[in-house]
Amino acid sequence: MSKAYRVYCEDCGLDEIYDSEEPPKREVNYWGSIEKAREQWSAKSAAKGNRDNHAASEFRDYDEGLRHRVHMEEVSADE
Repeated sequence: MSKAYRVYCEDCGLDEIYDSEEPPKREVNYWGSIEKAREQWSAKSAAKGNRDNHAASEFRDYDEGLRHRVHMEEVSADE
């Protein structure tokens, strides 16, 4: 069972799952094969990056300076 990571936000429509066995097409194109992309691409890093960048750049209410409530969790890739 491979590891997958879900990133979701309570304040906007963000809800993505990153699966270490299914790298994005752009990564496959970059590395030249699915096997090489699986070796090089990190689902956890991608999910964490989306979470951190989202939290740093998006605001629920600009005047109050409240950031979006964005979360990352490990999920079963079979779900």
